[in-house]
Amino acid sequence: MNGMALVIVHPDYIRPGGGRGKESGYPIEYYEELLQYVKNKDRCWHALPREVAQWWRRREASEITPNGDTEAHIRGPASKDGVVARIRLVDEEIRFKLDL
Repeated sequence: MNGMALVIVHPDYIRPGGGRGKESGYPIEYYEELLQYVKNKDRCWHALPREVAQWWRRREASEITPNGDTEAHIRGPASKDGVVARIRLVDEEIRFKLDL
C-alpha cells in the first residue's frame, strides 16, 4: 500500500507526562508511540516538509509515458524515485501492478 501521512503536532494539543483530568489534548506518549512505530517501518520515507515539496516539484515536471499496453515509464526529474502503479478491477477485486 502506498500513501502519505502528514502529522502536524502543536504543543497546545500535547500534554507532557500524560496528564489526565479536564485538560484538553493528548498525552505526549501517544505521539512518541506513533514516531517509534513509523521509525521501525522499513518502507517509510521519513521526510521533512521541504523534501516532500522538492519531490512534488520533480513529479510535476515529469510525465508518465506508456510503453505498449502493459507498461509505462516516468520521464523527467522524478524518473529515478517514482513508480507507476496500474490499478484495475477484475471480477470485483482490485488488482494493481507496479511498473518498476
